[in-house]
Amino acid sequence: MSQRTSKPTKSRSTRTTPPSGSGDNVSHALSAGFAFMSLVPILLAVFLVIGQEGGGTLGTILGGRTGALIVLMLISSVGGFFFIRRELVRTFQSVMTRASESATGDLSEHIREASAGEMSRISETIQGIAKGMENQAEDAARSRDRLRSGVCRLTQALQAARSQDQLWQGLVEGALDAVNGRTAYLMCVDEAVGDFLTVAAAGEESAVARETKVPLGEGVPGLAARERKPVLLGTENGKGDAHGVKVPECTLAVPMFRGETLQGVLIVQGSPSGDTFTEDDLTLAASLASLAAASMGQQDSSERLEDTLDQVLRAFATSVEERDPYARGHASRVAHYCEEMARSLNLDDETVRTVRRAAYIHDIGKLAIPETLLRKEGRFTDEELEHVRAHVITAEKVLARLPSLASLAPMVRHHHERCDGSGYPDGLQGDAIPLTTHVLIVANAFDVMTSDRSYRQAMSLSMALDLLKTKAGSWYDRRAVHALLALDEKVLKATGELDPNQPEKAPGAPAISVRH
Repeated sequence: MSQRTSKPTKSRSTRTTPPSGSGDNVSHALSAGFAFMSLVPILLAVFLVIGQEGGGTLGTILGGRTGALIVLMLISSVGGFFFIRRELVRTFQSVMTRASESATGDLSEHIREASAGEMSRISETIQGIAKGMENQAEDAARSRDRLRSGVCRLTQALQAARSQDQLWQGLVEGALDAVNGRTAYLMCVDEAVGDFLTVAAAGEESAVARETKVPLGEGVPGLAARERKPVLLGTENGKGDAHGVKVPECTLAVPMFRGETLQGVLIVQGSPSGDTFTEDDLTLAASLASLAAASMGQQDSSERLEDTLDQVLRAFATSVEERDPYARGHASRVAHYCEEMARSLNLDDETVRTVRRAAYIHDIGKLAIPETLLRKEGRFTDEELEHVRAHVITAEKVLARLPSLASLAPMVRHHHERCDGSGYPDGLQGDAIPLTTHVLIVANAFDVMTSDRSYRQAMSLSMALDLLKTKAGSWYDRRAVHALLALDEKVLKATGELDPNQPEKAPGAPAISVRH
């Protein structure tokens, strides 16, 4: 039964000497070679001596001075032979030993050292790649943060925008944040003059940008409109020519189309740090412009609906006023006062719009009042007064049935209330009446005071204002009165200017009656 024997494992530090047979062969070869070489000078010396001594015997020759010289030559030849042989053998054995060491344990050390150097280079390469990927990740994160900032700015503008101008301003501010630009502006075509005109601007040179005009089809906006795609200009050293258009610094331009119609061209110039824009920056700006353009389409539809609703409300107001010539233009004037007062109170745009609409429609309930009663001169009877006052309840019921106008119903119902509770229909007091309703109450009372009615002549402007001051805090809310008093006198004197068909004053009416 055979036994499996394991091969001894060589240690990496073990050194193996060359085989002894190899060294001996080399030593013998060297010895023979040097022996033959030593014979040459010896034979030459003997030949010379023999010839010189005339053929004397060997003993005679060796016994003389010449013999002594020959012996010295032989001794030095033999000594030199053995010395040179020893040194050559030692040197050759050292070479063989080193070669053997390199072939075994030391060779692996050399390989390990070489591998370590190669691994170091590979490690450096990997670290460089990792660093590049890290930088790319940081760039991507910065781009994402800039995009988020731009979208947030634009989203805020979309939420707050009640007009196209506000939306455009939000777009340029968002684009400026997104690409870290120096100046951003939006140019639209003014077909009347045939130029690109700036409609919104932001950044360091916004004032200059707002005054910029470019002939139609020329310059950066003309190029973007022709290309029908975003373009990046002047990326070399921050300036240069592109497509034949000179730009003083790095510039990106994004055309905004809706269908085949050019809405505008978004332009962003240079960054504060002097860096040039990249394709990523161009993509960011284009994304924001696309979002704004899509929102603008919705904004246009929404504005058309809003305008239509305003026209309908004005038509209702006109229907009411046609039944009473003395009230003609009343709703438009009250709406005008309400809008100005609400803005002076820093109410938001949506609230301003709501107050204005309530002013247009506040007397719609009078459609249920007979014309003879509306045109009656002199004082009403209690029954007639109760019938007239019911118009606010009628109006509320009508508006409450219309979802788009239901928010106006409370304001219309309470536009004859007073702070001290002496108003109608519910006798509300103080803070129970919203500020917006207080605005409508004061604006309505002021216009009634300063307008001619069938039962009296109009008060003078100063008399009406004095009455409002006197009743501020009792009948009327102080904030609303102060808002009216803060209006420009030209606005307050425009009572009759909003309606050129205002009838002439009815003579003989009481001067200070405020029945309404």
